Amino acid sequence: MWRSLVVAAIAVFAVYGVAAADGDAKRDKILRLIAMDGAEAVVDQVIAQRVPAVRQQIAVKHPNLPPEALEAYVTAFAEEMRARRREFVALVVPVYARLFTEAEIDALLAFYESDVGRKLRASTDEILAGARKAGQLWGEENGSAVAAVARARVEARGFKFE
Repeated sequence: MWRSLVVAAIAVFAVYGVAAADGDAKRDKILRLIAMDGAEAVVDQVIAQRVPAVRQQIAVKHPNLPPEALEAYVTAFAEEMRARRREFVALVVPVYARLFTEAEIDALLAFYESDVGRKLRASTDEILAGARKAGQLWGEENGSAVAAVARARVEARGFKFE
């Protein structure tokens, strides 16, 4: 359900290499589980979200770069990231191997292959879209008040915003 958050967290805590004791069977099951969770699609979404930031960074760093060269760079960057997404997924395997026993991986696979698991996977995008909208609404309704309280607390400690 929160696969994009999970994938991001996993990327931060990834440890290289699956222990030999975990074996190929467990690794293969983990790869199947990751594929069922749509990790490669999530990586593609993250790449798409990064493109504007990459474009801006290169434009700032190389202000004399012609627009067509900038776009060619951004396109090549995104293509290369997509080509290497399986390398990223491979880095996620050790995290699953560390966190879950083979029996737990089997249980997760069974769940994802069940009717409810398939429904969850099919609904994930809609759930995430709803959560994003809820977050935006929450921010609109609470953002200014939260910022005001935070600022007041900092100023109460003698710091000034200028």
